[in-house]
Amino acid sequence: MSDSHYSGRDLRHAALYSFCREGNISSYYTTVEENELIDFTDLFGVHTHANFLRIDSIDNDLYFSPNDNGHYIYVGSGNIETIEYYDLTKIRLHCPIGTKLRWYIQTF
Repeated sequence: MSDSHYSGRDLRHAALYSFCREGNISSYYTTVEENELIDFTDLFGVHTHANFLRIDSIDNDLYFSPNDNGHYIYVGSGNIETIEYYDLTKIRLHCPIGTKLRWYIQTF
C-alpha cells in the first residue's frame, strides 16, 4: 500500500457524500436560512473531514466560506467551483433563502 493512504498510524479510506442521499432523493439542495452553515459532521453523524468539495450553483449567484473562516469564494449562477487538497469540515453559504445548489464532498 502506498504512503498516501496513511495518516500517522491510521489507515484512511476515501468516501463520497452529497446533498442527495437515501430518504431524501432530489435533483438539488435548497437553502432554508440566510448564511446557512452546512456542517458535514452534524449532517452525517460522523467526524467528517473532506479533501474535495464541488458546488454547483443552479439558480442564484452564491458565495461560500470554507470552514466558515470568513473568506468567501464566488460561484456564479449556473457555474461550478471546486476545492481540492483542503481539510474541510463545514461550509458557510451566503445566498438568498431558497437558493438551489448541488454539493459533493470526498473524504480522506
